[in-house]
Amino acid sequence: MKTAGFIGLGLIGRKRLSASLELDMQINFLCDSDKKVAKLVDNAIFFESIESIDREILSKTEFIFLSLPHSLVLPTLKKIAPYAKNILIEKPLGLNLSEAIEIRDISKQYELRIATGFNYRYLKNIQKLKTLIDSGFFGKIFEVDMRLEHGGRPGMEKEWKLKKDAAGGGVTIDPGVHLFDLCFFLFRPSFKVLFKDLKRKFWESDVEDSLCAILENNDSIFKINVNILSWKNNFEISIHGSEGYAKLTGRGGNYGNIKIEFCKKWFWLEEDLTINKIDYGSEDNSFQQETRDFILNPHSDHISMLSDGVKVHQVLDSLYNES
Repeated sequence: MKTAGFIGLGLIGRKRLSASLELDMQINFLCDSDKKVAKLVDNAIFFESIESIDREILSKTEFIFLSLPHSLVLPTLKKIAPYAKNILIEKPLGLNLSEAIEIRDISKQYELRIATGFNYRYLKNIQKLKTLIDSGFFGKIFEVDMRLEHGGRPGMEKEWKLKKDAAGGGVTIDPGVHLFDLCFFLFRPSFKVLFKDLKRKFWESDVEDSLCAILENNDSIFKINVNILSWKNNFEISIHGSEGYAKLTGRGGNYGNIKIEFCKKWFWLEEDLTINKIDYGSEDNSFQQETRDFILNPHSDHISMLSDGVKVHQVLDSLYNES
């Protein structure tokens, strides 16, 4: 029986735990500052801190999931790396590019297999979009528009994701990191930043709550918009190519049903060409699928590995630091 351990059991950590239980894994340990999570799994050993985790238990645990504030990722990894084997780190890989590179070095030193948790890759409409792109459906891709908007909630400015020392930045790094990862996953480009606008417009914090960026890859333009001031959750991607078009919306829950529509150019000129519309419903099983791949399909080209997480941080670094 495969074994797993969990460090950090907030919303995302619990999703990973649930997915692992669906795979009938043995849960060796849970670690969180909240004692209530000790009740989540019978017979799993509970620890309140990293320092208290028994090293023998770490050595006997095949898969470890880290779901922590960005500032805690690197120091936690340093403590468990000598005893670990396979680690999934929820996006991103630490606070910045420097930490991501250090994580890569640690991985090499201890021969660790590290994946980065980018569950958007496993959304059903994203999976369909990748199939279309890989088949050449769109021909030459002229422009890609990506938008991710989160409605926010009262008091959000007091949470760790809007504090630079804990998160490393604002919406550019989270949740914007998902869109940059999707660019690599779907198109595998190298980017040049043509324009960027990072601003704090509403929330009283020391990080940006709005990002607008334009990136270029050869002749393809990528427009990225991320904010937490739309007041309504929204996720959409549009692709315009020489041979076709697609629009993807929703990721389940209060982001709306998971949908995609696509068509060939001048579809109205031929009777057998239509706008294809697929509605996958509101259930998001992306965490389950990604967790399954991490555990059972280590060579899957869908899982985001360490190198992918570093590439994303390179883009973030150019957005945060280049003049």
